[in-house]
Amino acid sequence: MSDPAVAAIVLMPAYFIGAIPSGVIVGRLWRGVDIRSYGSGGSGATNVARTLGPRAGGVVLAMDVGKGIIVAVIALLVSDEAWLLAAAGTFAVLGHMFPVYIKFKGGKGVATGLGKQTKPAQSPPNPLNCLCDTHWNSRHRRLGDHSRNPSCARRP
Repeated sequence: MSDPAVAAIVLMPAYFIGAIPSGVIVGRLWRGVDIRSYGSGGSGATNVARTLGPRAGGVVLAMDVGKGIIVAVIALLVSDEAWLLAAAGTFAVLGHMFPVYIKFKGGKGVATGLGKQTKPAQSPPNPLNCLCDTHWNSRHRRLGDHSRNPSCARRP
């Protein structure tokens, strides 16, 4: 397959998987509420944990991390190119932050970004990963969250 075809096969599903609104789904299933109407108004694990309890928050956190892992594994199964893995993870985070399913108002992308950095998804430190994470996510929260991002680590 050609590079554009492989990229389309990986990146389009990466966005749509990342865009699955875990917090909204858990809020509706857990108590039948739209979690965005309570607490901070966000759909992330923190607001779910504060509003519905730590168990519900843990479920949302696991689902969000799982989205990043799933996207990374799909990218690794389709191609072994590092740029595609980085782009797939970035698309998943963008999907989480701007989900098409809930009018492009999503979470901050921390848990999904963590998922793309886990062991099944690991690749060598990638400047593209770090640049995309820092650029897109810094608009919504502190840059300090990226200090734990392995893709931003300096090489010895």
